[in-house]
Amino acid sequence: MKNFLILFSLLSFLIVSAQTKYTAKQGDSMYSIAVKNGLTVDELLELNPSFKDKQLKMGDVMIVKNEVKKSQFGFVNINSKQKISEIAKQYNISENDLRLLNPNLDSQLKSGGKITMPLDNIVEYEVKVQKAWEKSMTLTKKEEAEKLKKEEKKKQLAKIILNPNLVIQNIADYYNISEAELRKLNPNLESRLKVEGEITLPIENIKTAKKPL
Repeated sequence: MKNFLILFSLLSFLIVSAQTKYTAKQGDSMYSIAVKNGLTVDELLELNPSFKDKQLKMGDVMIVKNEVKKSQFGFVNINSKQKISEIAKQYNISENDLRLLNPNLDSQLKSGGKITMPLDNIVEYEVKVQKAWEKSMTLTKKEEAEKLKKEEKKKQLAKIILNPNLVIQNIADYYNISEAELRKLNPNLESRLKVEGEITLPIENIKTAKKPL
């Protein structure tokens, strides 16, 4: 299975702001904070315009770094029967982050359709699904091989001689074979064995017989 089970399309790059903040300590000044964080005072004030006409106090929180990074997102299909907690667990994302990406998530769930999801989470889930599918296919192939092996063994027949007065039901039980299968292998079989007690059986059943008759 080369294609993903759930199709998704990429959205354009979304801009995400990642800020680093600094809490002013006793003895700090705009200049000392700027120097500590590799900024000029003008750059520091550009990040914190509200401090241009404000005296710095201990405990004030200032932005000292404002990185802008790009993140990729995609769409995933959902249905109305799914719960938010199930979707979050499935894609390894917190419910809070899921709601931030999809402000109308509750109404979207009612009608189904598509929701926004981080691309990394989509890929991680699809890889997991792919591996599970490959594992199940491997097991299926093994099961089919075992089944064919058993069927081949059943095709290997042998004739044995038993007491001509034995009841069919006892023979079937002893050799772990159904009466219908026993009659199919021995069309002339009557309620009691005849033809000098000769009977055809699968070799595998003869090998695994319960106890002497």
